[in-house]
Amino acid sequence: MHPVDKECVDELCQELRPLLQAELAAGNSIVETWKGWPQKDSLYIMLATPFSVACDSAPPGVRFVAVDDAHYWKSELVCDRTHHALACRFGR
Repeated sequence: MHPVDKECVDELCQELRPLLQAELAAGNSIVETWKGWPQKDSLYIMLATPFSVACDSAPPGVRFVAVDDAHYWKSELVCDRTHHALACRFGR
């Protein structure tokens, strides 16, 4: 597991930033961040529980991916322009 790196959070692209803010306002929390995987320019922010509001307001250029793999995570919102992603765990 990767720790939460505030620099990753600060670098999150403008397309995903409002979605992250909406999740945090709804009570979700950041549990992990990382850069450089699966692509060199990837940046991931992992949320503790499944999306509650972000999927309803994804802007153009952001796609929803249902990963649904217990070895990884439940789902993610990926910005096609930057390869940044907001991902979520399965929760409790």
